[in-house]
Amino acid sequence: MTPEDLNFEGMQLAEAQAKATTMLKTLKKVKASKLNNLVRDIERARTTREVQRIMWYTHLASEGLRVSGSQWETLHRGI
Repeated sequence: MTPEDLNFEGMQLAEAQAKATTMLKTLKKVKASKLNNLVRDIERARTTREVQRIMWYTHLASEGLRVSGSQWETLHRGI
């Protein structure tokens, strides 16, 4: 996953959700339970921008740039 892949603007919500889910399933070293939590969050997203936000948080966390103690980090620790 690269920053260039994380642009979902101009997409319909269903299209953005499908792309994000496909991208998440290519991640290695992620426990199945954590992956399921992310996919659930993507499926519950109400806007394309929210899908994009989740994917950016995931990308930053995978690079070691997470915010310690945040609610997102607590829920998705181990990505």
